[in-house]
Amino acid sequence: MYQFFSVLIGMYAFMFRTKWACWMALFFFYTSSINTKLDSRLQQIFTGLSIILISFVNIYLAPAPPGPDAGKAPHAEFQDDV
Repeated sequence: MYQFFSVLIGMYAFMFRTKWACWMALFFFYTSSINTKLDSRLQQIFTGLSIILISFVNIYLAPAPPGPDAGKAPHAEFQDDV
């Protein structure tokens, strides 16, 4: 049950770049992996872990997407036209 929630919250963190969702997905993943046997659901463990790791990389290591002021020079509104 927690593993399913960790995958859903991890996908939410990946798509919307929210840090709290990424940490919550990691918490749910650890909670579920503590309570399961290692050899019974190895593929599901690796799937959940990979989604969470991709979310962390997307949030903390990838560059931020350009915002609406991406093409403007800094302090362009204060410069005088000559």
